[in-house]
Amino acid sequence: MKKFLIYNSRTRSKEAFDTLNPRKAGMYVCGITPYSDSHLGHGRCYVVFDTLRRFLEYLGYEVRYIQNVTDIDDKIINKSIETGEAPGEISRKNFELFIESMEKLNVLPADIYPKVTDHIPDIIEFVKGLIEKEFAYEKEGSVYFRVSSLQGYGRLSGREAAAENDTVSRVSLENEKSDSRDFAVWKKDEEYGWESPWGKGRPGWHIECSAMSRKLLGDEFDIHGGGLDLIFPHHENEVAQSRALTGKEPARFWIHNGMVTLKGDKMSKSTGNFFLLNELLSKIEGPLLRLFLLSTGYRQVLDFSIEKTEEVRNSFLKLKELKKELDGAAVGAEIVISPENPAVAALLDDFNTPRALGEVFKVVMPLLEKMYSGSAKEDEIRAAGEMLRVTEDILGISLTEPGVSRVSDDNIEKLIAERNLHRRERRFAEADAIREELSSTGVILKDTPSGTKWVRERVNE
Repeated sequence: MKKFLIYNSRTRSKEAFDTLNPRKAGMYVCGITPYSDSHLGHGRCYVVFDTLRRFLEYLGYEVRYIQNVTDIDDKIINKSIETGEAPGEISRKNFELFIESMEKLNVLPADIYPKVTDHIPDIIEFVKGLIEKEFAYEKEGSVYFRVSSLQGYGRLSGREAAAENDTVSRVSLENEKSDSRDFAVWKKDEEYGWESPWGKGRPGWHIECSAMSRKLLGDEFDIHGGGLDLIFPHHENEVAQSRALTGKEPARFWIHNGMVTLKGDKMSKSTGNFFLLNELLSKIEGPLLRLFLLSTGYRQVLDFSIEKTEEVRNSFLKLKELKKELDGAAVGAEIVISPENPAVAALLDDFNTPRALGEVFKVVMPLLEKMYSGSAKEDEIRAAGEMLRVTEDILGISLTEPGVSRVSDDNIEKLIAERNLHRRERRFAEADAIREELSSTGVILKDTPSGTKWVRERVNE
């Protein structure tokens, strides 16, 4: 198999993907600030990185996927003041809505959703380390990162020259900051803050991700992901903080997805030009929306409209139709996804999901008529079945009909135990048959070092 090439924002080039530890990949993706329901831009981001995670697992990597939750923030506090609800209740409620929308999009759960409020001691220790190394300073109960103290600030975003030659960076002494480029790593806050060596306060936005990614993945890890709009200032400042404290680049690969526009304009809650994700998913099936989101290259701008989504509905229905036909066809040995599969080849070249989908449809579309006429050959059926496995297992587009019967939790556990026995005794065909049986009822298995985990796909009941 060819090497997996993916665009690294840090080097501005496609690079062969490799990891710090063989066959293990640590991935940190910036999560939501749950002050309201999530929007379509969030949906695109997490569908992209879920699909990347699935592809890495297909390639044989054991992926540790971390996605943070900024559950204390100016926006959450402002919403609390506006509504009278406690900040914790606001974040809890909206995070639950977020998880609901992710289930509809068939996004697998993160291994950990670390919350800022659970990592305050780690963040305080990180800030103390920056002060001790003279990369940060305290002023009036707040702590600021000293941008001028770190050589090379701005490399990730390409703003290095502007950052180091900013002729208007000096500000008046009335301002707490020594330099206008400096940013808060700890903010004084008597009402909503935590005790710290600098008085009551709470973390700045950027420090939380540096502290939590380090805590959960180490000083260095493989992938840091997020939307293109986060490169500056958020990711740039993350790099600065981490390099300052550890002397190391935190992530080997910085991967960013493009923005979503509506009729050519940037989607933004502040302008009202956006779709709430759960509201949209009440009008469009999750698998269809996921197909649409993957039909444009992950780094490109995606212009959205409901009409454009409907344009791919016929293709989606053809996939589901063929899935039903193939479920009843005898194809002999278990179908596996070959490393030479052309859709896999497309994904190996900078995660090209539109081309991968094109390869899927190239095989799938001609087969339907042959299935109806009874003229389809076994090798053609197997090729189409392999493409449907790419569609479901790697691209995550569920083709299971709504209303499939649900297996009880006890029966799932019994089937998993039976499958594990087959695997230990090297009866892999029987083990794969159990996986497929569970998959047909909406139960997805994930083999991990600590055993087999399972999760239900969301289905309409």
